[in-house]
Amino acid sequence: MIENLLRQYDNFGRPEQLFEIVRLTGQAGGVPPSDFMRFQIPKSAIDLLVSISILDITDNCLRLRSHLAENKTPQTIIEKVFESLKKVNLLHNFLNDGNVFYDRSFSRISIRNDKIPLQFSALRNLFVDMGFFVRGEVVKFEFYIPPEHQNWFLSKVIPDIEASQLSNNPSQGLFDQRIRKEKLGREAEEFVLNFERRVRIKHPKTENIQIISDIDTRAGYDIRSYSSDSALLLDKFIEVKSYYKSPYFYWSNNEVRVAKEKGAKYFLYLVDRNRMHENAYRPLQIANPVETVFGDSVWDVRNDGYFVRKDD
Repeated sequence: MIENLLRQYDNFGRPEQLFEIVRLTGQAGGVPPSDFMRFQIPKSAIDLLVSISILDITDNCLRLRSHLAENKTPQTIIEKVFESLKKVNLLHNFLNDGNVFYDRSFSRISIRNDKIPLQFSALRNLFVDMGFFVRGEVVKFEFYIPPEHQNWFLSKVIPDIEASQLSNNPSQGLFDQRIRKEKLGREAEEFVLNFERRVRIKHPKTENIQIISDIDTRAGYDIRSYSSDSALLLDKFIEVKSYYKSPYFYWSNNEVRVAKEKGAKYFLYLVDRNRMHENAYRPLQIANPVETVFGDSVWDVRNDGYFVRKDD
């Protein structure tokens, strides 16, 4: 079982050694473990492949459980490791809401290396060597998931982490929602950024249109743009909300306050996530939304929540 290996070994060999084991067992149909020892392939690498059900060992021979195309071997090993951790209920100990987050600055899923428990250091190092964890360029103790793995990690690993956390601590059930919400929100912001730059393509300073939420999370809006091609200053303040099917959004007190201050210069852009990849799609744009939304019966406005404080 993989949990025993995590206690027993401090490394699982190099990726090329794992790939060579898979290649040879796939060709020969059965290889004694001693054959690999002669090539200085560590026993830990063999034990890992057996524990994650890529290899079987019977009659003192290692056999590949099913054929693996060479170009699929790295991804299969990664997937099998996560499946094994999930099976023994260790996944949430390895990765969780304390070390996994969505980095809005780079639009990617990042992992705090210093928050990964020591017992998983051999797996962490293997993932680094395999290019699944990539060291960040700025922060010393951060890894990120590369683009080619990000969608799989988001759709498969994040829900599995969530399920693992829930089974141990039901109060942590918002982790998956938070990661997904941040990623979807960022995608919508980037869509609106590109949309505004296309609309203002004739403006001499189109490149100044920017996502401000990267710099100031309390600004009360996400993007600064120009109201016209003749505007000299960034005078259009856009809060981006994304939705599925029919338009809906949550509007914070801070965003409402800023919208009141900015008046006609403040816009809500509602982005349909099902259509944002269509070339001709235009988001729903609401100017001066405090008056438009609160003053129009077409919008169902609900005050959903309370601020609670205990007085001394």
